[in-house]
Amino acid sequence: MKRYLIIALSALVLASCNKKPQKQEQTSETAKTETTIQEVEYKAPEFLSPDLAMQDLAGHVKSMEYTVSECDEKGQVLPSEGMSLFFFFNEKGSITKGYVSTKEEKGPKFIRNEQGQIKQTERMIAELNFTYINSFTYNPDGTVASEKVNGYEVSSQTTYTYDNGVLVSSIGEETGEGMTYKTRNTFKVLEVDSHGSWTKRMCTSDVTYTEQGNPNEEKQTTYAIEERKIEYYL
Repeated sequence: MKRYLIIALSALVLASCNKKPQKQEQTSETAKTETTIQEVEYKAPEFLSPDLAMQDLAGHVKSMEYTVSECDEKGQVLPSEGMSLFFFFNEKGSITKGYVSTKEEKGPKFIRNEQGQIKQTERMIAELNFTYINSFTYNPDGTVASEKVNGYEVSSQTTYTYDNGVLVSSIGEETGEGMTYKTRNTFKVLEVDSHGSWTKRMCTSDVTYTEQGNPNEEKQTTYAIEERKIEYYL
């Protein structure tokens, strides 16, 4: 499985599918499947709260389940282990809890700025005796401008680019474990619900990576399908 590092460490799904390269192999069944990727028209939602803006959600969201899976260039999901994250919001649109895979997780601690935006998350990993810290900056419209991760023996920084409030790309750099990764992600929204939130998106990642002591760069392009199941307050 690829390591969806920024997502996993923060326990907050933003818009970055930065990941370590791993060769994607098609099964014979997958190779026979023809899938056409069709991007749909998507307009930036009118956010009701800082946390909904951070998560690119429209409407009175009650909960969201986010899943990311490896796929091929045609959007066909490959047989591999995916990752799911869960988020809950109160009626004012503030995140009350977020966790990865299991409901038993305590979730991260949220530290907010004067505008009520989450400027930092802290997630203590007891078995490592280490606290993962994610720091965020924002654009004037409330969307995330950048994210910095201080992880266990690894660090990364990602900046996000928007077109009329819609995320179109991000650039991330990660160092750790003797490796350096530079990733450019581009996004295509494939499905949108009746509230104006996207529910399916494809991420294409062009990755360049080098190993410490080896000046030669290696390049790879990988793909992922991001899906969201969103529940709204009545």
